[in-house]
Amino acid sequence: DQDDLEKERQVIFQEIDNLEDTPDEYVHDLFSRRFWGESAFGRPVMGDARTVGSFSRPLLLNYRQCHYQSDRLVIAAAGRLRHDLLVELAGTAFGDFHNGRRPPPREAVCTFPGAYSLARDLEQVHLVMGGQGPAAGESSRFVAILLNLVLGGNMSSRLFQEVRENQGLCYSIYSFLHSFSDTGLLGVSAAVGPENLDLLLETIRREFRKMQTQEVSAAELQAAQDYSRASFYLSAEDSDNRMLRLAKNEINLGHYISYEEIIAGLQAVTSRQILEMAQECLNPARWQTVCLGPVDSLLP
Repeated sequence: DQDDLEKERQVIFQEIDNLEDTPDEYVHDLFSRRFWGESAFGRPVMGDARTVGSFSRPLLLNYRQCHYQSDRLVIAAAGRLRHDLLVELAGTAFGDFHNGRRPPPREAVCTFPGAYSLARDLEQVHLVMGGQGPAAGESSRFVAILLNLVLGGNMSSRLFQEVRENQGLCYSIYSFLHSFSDTGLLGVSAAVGPENLDLLLETIRREFRKMQTQEVSAAELQAAQDYSRASFYLSAEDSDNRMLRLAKNEINLGHYISYEEIIAGLQAVTSRQILEMAQECLNPARWQTVCLGPVDSLLP
């Protein structure tokens, strides 16, 4: 309905404005645009005011016909349900679902390393830096999970302990890992006073070099494995998480992967494998660094 379209358009305008007013989130949007470029990964999920303002009902229907195909849809559910009833309900709701035109071919993944800063009148500099990691279906993703945990994935991590606890450079710092069907992203995010930006960047690079030259200790590896195992089992207590896992496994891998398989994959990771992945992935020359706030330039 055209009235509903206009109402939703105004809601999205507000969401875009809200994102740009939230620097710790907006900097991730800026990073994606710079690192992934004009590919689909680089485009903001919400769009921008220009594109959202141009959307019409025929345009949305055309998009639906191109991209929503019955053989590309996954229906996932978890909780108190019966599978046969779910199948019956899905058949009733989607039985007459008709495909339209085939979608355009998938674009090849491209990345663009470098450094970019956007000056804005803020109290802190918000920073995101990252590079390519393993895709969701690669066996090396287990190594990446543990590398991320050791580097900055929790409060016991190296970056958190060195940057926040030992040096007191900033309050917020963490590393993150995103895995997609085509590729992955390993990155670091922080918020820091402008006077400490250069020292923060050098400290992060120093921690990178340590991970590239020294194997993590047996105790550090065990702590990361224990933490990841506990996190996976804790997430299993939430029906929403179980539902999303089912869908992601089906979309990215084509089959279900049990929690036991994941734990076994994590337990099989060695310190040597983490070292080798650090040497491959923690290369600032192949990373993009984006800063938002009171900053004019970045260290080379």
